[in-house]
Amino acid sequence: MIFKEDTCREVIERISSEQGFGPGQAEHMVWILDTLDVMGEVPPEDFEVFLKGGTCVQNYLPSNVQRFSKDIDLSLPVQEGFDVVESYVEELNSHLKERSYSSFLEARPGSPGGDVICFDRFFDPEYAEERYFGLHEGKGAWITVEFHVAEITPSFKKSKLSLLPALYGDIDVKFNCATRGKLLSDKIIASMGPYHEAREEAKDVLDLNAMLNNDQFRRRALEAKSLIGDYASKTGDKRRKMVKRSVHTIKNLGEEMTDERLATHVNAILPRDYRFEDLDSWVKFCDETIGLLESSF
Repeated sequence: MIFKEDTCREVIERISSEQGFGPGQAEHMVWILDTLDVMGEVPPEDFEVFLKGGTCVQNYLPSNVQRFSKDIDLSLPVQEGFDVVESYVEELNSHLKERSYSSFLEARPGSPGGDVICFDRFFDPEYAEERYFGLHEGKGAWITVEFHVAEITPSFKKSKLSLLPALYGDIDVKFNCATRGKLLSDKIIASMGPYHEAREEAKDVLDLNAMLNNDQFRRRALEAKSLIGDYASKTGDKRRKMVKRSVHTIKNLGEEMTDERLATHVNAILPRDYRFEDLDSWVKFCDETIGLLESSF
């Protein structure tokens, strides 16, 4: 384990008390960092893999605005898919056994699916409630590691991770991370609604707003435009239309939000000081995000 038992408890309790996350969420964050630490020790030999998605976005943000992100999203620019990933995970699990870990990566039933291959790492939680997911019932809590193969616009560099547990525990973990421009482009693509099977998730709006309000991310807007253009050319789309679809999705997410969903899907993953008071404040937030997006892209 990346932390000794007493240190782990202290980190979890400090994140919970100072940031307002539940102890179970803080424990989950620790296991995310622990998994990235082990993966960083055993990088694949035949290809490079890099962190992307919500967890990577939080890594670049100040500690007081980082939200809860439950999964690890990884990209690799290879076409072979499952066989390559499975071989790497076997090597990773061997390393975990050598270090006397009791939790390993297990292929999710039904995976692979398309270009995303899912593995779950189970653990015995001290704080986190057991997560329910079909065939995983009764196996304890877990984090999901998603390998996205056939990445068509890779852009990354090795960075020291600044996720909350690393900051609170003064831990030095290095991992390949998507660049800020890559993350911006990915979030715009992810927020295009039904187009390209994209998601309509409030967390994408949270991340876009945080990035577009951050000077270091804004300075990478040119890179993001270029990557969106590359993606558009390879998928037969146009960059401006993609941005317009993202704006349309954000507008819908603002108008269609409910009090219940605001509590369970938005405020539940935000630090205490950044939660929304009501639906009106959420709508204003979405409008602000649209303004930032349109002025930048």
